[in-house]
Amino acid sequence: MTERLELTIGRDFTNRSRGEDDNSELAWTAHRERAEYLLGALESDPTWQVEDWGDTFDEDRTHEDVTVVLLLAAKAVGMAALVFGGKVLLRSIEDTAVDAIKRLIKKLIPGLESGTISRNYIRLSDGAVLEWRVPGYENEVDFSVSNSTNLTLADFLASLGSEPSASANEGI
Repeated sequence: MTERLELTIGRDFTNRSRGEDDNSELAWTAHRERAEYLLGALESDPTWQVEDWGDTFDEDRTHEDVTVVLLLAAKAVGMAALVFGGKVLLRSIEDTAVDAIKRLIKKLIPGLESGTISRNYIRLSDGAVLEWRVPGYENEVDFSVSNSTNLTLADFLASLGSEPSASANEGI
């Protein structure tokens, strides 16, 4: 069985806070830095295959968000609950996909913390959505799920057995 995800990633919007439009050099830099970040995070990851990069590398215009379609080759192990911080969030994906999704999220957190990307959404094959972002563009990652469950970065990292820190990238 293959788990298919749509991963949507927002770029940095500093250009707007400076009164610049989305065709400014700053907006283009943010668009290209997001593309580089995603390429580095996803192309070298053997767990995920990129089926479609969407508008990630568009050179005609910048995009607030780009959506990348990912495929995970997973064994049919049976249904499992996706658990973050001891809270059951979704009952829609298999055991092997749960760990892979957690690793994917953890891999993208440093981009949120650094400001290279601004928000992330994963739409699972059953339509459930998991979002993680930096609220108010501050340096604190927050999670929410389409069933209105909310978690902090500390809750998420605790579910992985990690402490919150700038080293959220370790062990990937």
